[in-house]
Amino acid sequence: MDSGPLRDMASLSPALRAAAETECLYWGKEQPPRTVLAGSLAAALAGTSLDEETLQRVFDICEAAFAADHSDADAIATGFLEALQHADGRHAFDFRTVARFLGSRSEAHCRAMDKLHGVRTRGL
Repeated sequence: MDSGPLRDMASLSPALRAAAETECLYWGKEQPPRTVLAGSLAAALAGTSLDEETLQRVFDICEAAFAADHSDADAIATGFLEALQHADGRHAFDFRTVARFLGSRSEAHCRAMDKLHGVRTRGL
């Protein structure tokens, strides 16, 4: 996997690392699409219990990518944050467990998606 916020996020826990490695193996010589990789990281986060420090670091990475207008920002928005919101809507994940770790840009994006879809993600 190449460098950047998604790689940094994957390095924070064994579950996130395994999700990223699985995607990279699946795609072989090609890099996985950034949104697909971000979605795999979201699924891994939703399926595991991470300590508060790690959760804060995950969402700090999201916020830094938005602030820097990093090329991964769109993948983080659609593949990661929105995937967590949709999992909350299916009751497959409780967004309240991570809402307090969101930075202002991440929270604004999530609220905008709620407004667009006419839903309310728990914790927002």
